[in-house]
Amino acid sequence: MADPNESQQQHAQISEAANLNQRNGQASTRKKMSRSDHDDIRERIYNLMQEFNAKGFVFGIISENGKPITGASMNLCSWWKLDVHFEKNAREVIIKYVNKNKSNTILDTARRINDTFTDATLSIFLSTMMKRCEPSSGMYPLASGVSPPWWPTGDEEWWSQLGVAEKDCPPPYKKPHDLKKPMKVGVMMSIIKHMSPDIGKIQHFIEHSQRLQDKMTNKEKQSLFEILEQEKALSVANNGNSFESSFEDHHVVATPQDVNSRKRPYFNI
Repeated sequence: MADPNESQQQHAQISEAANLNQRNGQASTRKKMSRSDHDDIRERIYNLMQEFNAKGFVFGIISENGKPITGASMNLCSWWKLDVHFEKNAREVIIKYVNKNKSNTILDTARRINDTFTDATLSIFLSTMMKRCEPSSGMYPLASGVSPPWWPTGDEEWWSQLGVAEKDCPPPYKKPHDLKKPMKVGVMMSIIKHMSPDIGKIQHFIEHSQRLQDKMTNKEKQSLFEILEQEKALSVANNGNSFESSFEDHHVVATPQDVNSRKRPYFNI
């Protein structure tokens, strides 16, 4: 008769092996996608070099997930790698810039929302997104008087930078249609920050909400898209783990001969 414990161990080993294979497959897919991105950048660099008869080039990109992609021609490679240290210094520089301009950014965003969006659009946006937050507003009935954890309390670090009058702080937990416009702006900011950096989720809900599509103007849609992208960039910049990468894994090198020939610059991958 088979030992139950032995069977369980075998099942666990098989399951672990399957999970390992799945993780390896996902890593391989990500690596292939990364190489594809590198090839695209390589082709664009080559075209620019040909067009302008370039003698040398350097570039540094912080990708959407925060990883640096850098490159240099052979005659500038040593300076770019040893003196500039873009791949090591870019994260710190970006974070300093974000922190220095954070107050102005939040205030400008709040003003942009207030000036661009109508009161009705804000109400529909909040009604739509409140149901999609985690936990959903449906778990916190208005009659209970208890607000969900993502509802602004007025104690958030960014709240004081909104310029909301004290009498409107914090916004009471009510239906969006019953809130004053400055309060709606604050709640909208809170929801966006709650879902950040998964901005794609907000965009998905907006695109699939017929009420929002019918109500929002093109100007409002464009403005919201830019606000979401800005918030995502701020979130990535403040997330130190998003910048883990190595210089060698994402570096383009081109020799002087590449500039004057049909040979493409190559990646050190």
